Amino acid sequence: MNTSTYTSTQTSSAVPLYPLQRLVMPSLEFGGSDDMYVRQLNPGVISVLSEKKVFFSPGGKCSFDTFYNGFTVQSWQENCDIPDLLFSIEGKGTFIVRIGLHRLECDKVSLFEKRVHLTAGAAATLNIEAWPSLVNGMIYVEVEAVTEGCVIGGGFSTTKAPEREVRLGIVVTHFKREQYVISAAHRIREGILVNPDYKDQIALVIVDNSQTLDQDVVEGAILIPNQNLGGSGGFTRGLLHLKDEGTFTHCLFMDDDASCELESILRTHALLGYAIKEKIAVAGALLRDLAHHFLFEKGAQFDGMCQPLKHGLDMRNIHHLMLSEYVDKKPDFGGWWFFAFSLSDVKHYAFPFFVRGDDIMFSMMNKFDIITQNGIACYGDDFGYKSGPLQIYLDVRNHLVQKMTHLNADVEDCIKLLRKFFDSAIYSYNYATARAVSKAAFDVMKGHEFWLENMDTSVIRKEFSTLAQEEKMRKVRLTDIAPSFAKTEPNWCESKKRRLLRSLTFNGTLLPDFLRKDTWLLLPKNFSGDIRATFRYNNILYYYGPTQEGYCARRDGARLGQEKKVFSKVEKIFKKNYSIAKRNYEENIGYMTSEEFWRKIYKGA
Repeated sequence: MNTSTYTSTQTSSAVPLYPLQRLVMPSLEFGGSDDMYVRQLNPGVISVLSEKKVFFSPGGKCSFDTFYNGFTVQSWQENCDIPDLLFSIEGKGTFIVRIGLHRLECDKVSLFEKRVHLTAGAAATLNIEAWPSLVNGMIYVEVEAVTEGCVIGGGFSTTKAPEREVRLGIVVTHFKREQYVISAAHRIREGILVNPDYKDQIALVIVDNSQTLDQDVVEGAILIPNQNLGGSGGFTRGLLHLKDEGTFTHCLFMDDDASCELESILRTHALLGYAIKEKIAVAGALLRDLAHHFLFEKGAQFDGMCQPLKHGLDMRNIHHLMLSEYVDKKPDFGGWWFFAFSLSDVKHYAFPFFVRGDDIMFSMMNKFDIITQNGIACYGDDFGYKSGPLQIYLDVRNHLVQKMTHLNADVEDCIKLLRKFFDSAIYSYNYATARAVSKAAFDVMKGHEFWLENMDTSVIRKEFSTLAQEEKMRKVRLTDIAPSFAKTEPNWCESKKRRLLRSLTFNGTLLPDFLRKDTWLLLPKNFSGDIRATFRYNNILYYYGPTQEGYCARRDGARLGQEKKVFSKVEKIFKKNYSIAKRNYEENIGYMTSEEFWRKIYKGA
C-alpha cells in the first residue's frame, strides 16, 4: 500500500464527533499487563498507572496495537454503518502520530503519519481517509515524541450520528457478595452514570437476590429486592423491569462484580447504536482474572457440550489478536458475565435452571446474531477451580434439557453424554461427582414439574451439603501429603497401546494390585480429573496453586462399584422414560421460557 496516497487533516472542533472507541490507559484498577493497553517500543516511554498517563522523553516511542486500543476493522465494517473514521489524541508536547494496519498473514502497513502539537484541553484529530476501503485487520496508532510530553487519552470517532438511540439498562444479579457489587456500583456511577454524555442513556439495575443491600450503598443504581431464584430468576427480574419502564431499548447482563474496563460498556453502547443488522447481540470475551492476557473464550458454541471459541490465545501477542478477531465460527451463545441485546429481540426468556445453562438456551432460542470484539471483555475466576458435585449436577441437567428440546437429540445421544460425565468422575476417583451425574439424570426424568417445584433449589442444595464435603477445596501444604509427587506434562500424548490397555481394563479397574502405583499424583483442579493420567494411580491430589488449596481423592473399589450400580439403575430408568419425558419438555418449554410464565412467578413482587 503506497503510504504517500494517504493524507490527514486536523479536523475543526466545530465538526461534531461521535465516539466509537476511546483509548484505555494502563492503570492500577485491574493491574494487568501494560501490553494489553500500550506497547513501549523503546526506553523513552513510562506508563504512570496512578495517573493513567503515558510520559515521553524526546525520541520515546510507543504503539497502541493492543487488545484494548486496536480498532477492529471487520467488526465495525460488517455490522455497522460508519462512513468515516477519525482518531483524536490528547496530551501535551509535540509528537509524530502514525496510523497503521495489522492484518492476518500480512506485514503491517503504515497508512500515514502527521506531526501534531498537543496542548492542555485540546485534541488533535486525524482523518483516516483509507477507512472506506478497508476490509479487515486492526487499525493501530503509533506515537513518537519529538519533545518531552505525555499522552492522556484519545480515541476513534465518526462524524455520523448513530443509527438508533440506545437506552441501555445494565442488569446485575447479586447474592451475598456485597463488597463486590457495592464497589461495582460505585465504579459504574462515577465512570458512566454521572457523565452528562450518557445521561438518560445508560442505567444500572441491581437485582438483590439475597435482599441484603440498602439503596444508600448503591447510590445511582435501581435496587430491586428479589426472591432467590438464581441467575435465571434474577436476570429475568431485571429484564422485566426494563421492559416495564418503557424507555429502555437494550439490556446488558453482567456479573455482580462488573469486573471490566468501563470502556467495554461504552463500546457496546456505540456498537448497538450503529448496528445495521437484525437481532445483533454483543458477547464480551472472558479473560482470566489471575492472568489477564489469557483468553478463556470469545463467545462459544453449543452442540450438546460447550465449546469455547478462541480459548487459550495470548492477548498480548499481535498475531493472537488477529486470530481472535478472525471470524471462522459464529458463536451460539454468550455468557451472562457480559451479554447485551435488544429488548425487542427477546421472544424467549430464561428457562428456570437457577444457574448454569440459562445463558446458553436464552441465546440459542432467541437466535441472536452474536458479535464479539477485542476490547470488550471482563475478568473471571477459573471455572474449574469452582467446580464440584453441585456444579456438575447443574451442568448435566441443563445439558440434558437442552438436548431434549431445541437440539432434538435422541436417547442414545443423551446416554453418551451421561456416560462421558460419569466416566470422567468415576475414573478420577471423584465419587461424589459421579453420584451428582446420576442424580441429575434421575431428576430430569421427572419432567417439567420438577423445575416448578425446585425453582429456588433450596432442597437440592441441602441434599448436596454433605456430598460436596468429599471434594471440598481446603488449604493444603504439599509436604504434609507426600515428600514428592508424580506429575503429568501439559498436552502430553498417549500411545495407542496405553489407550487400548486403559479401555480393556476400564481405566485400570481390572488391574491387579501389583500393577498399581501408591505414589501420589498431583493434578491441577479442574472440572474433572484427567483419566488418562489417573490410570494405575491409587492416590490423587487435586491442587490449585494460586490459593494453595486442594483435596485428596483415593481409589476405592467398593465405592466405585456402588456408584456404578446406582448409575446403571438410573440409566435404565432414563432409557425407559426418555420418550415420555422428551415429549413433556417439548410441550412445556415454550411456556416455561415465556414472559407470561415469569410474570406469574413474580406476580405481586
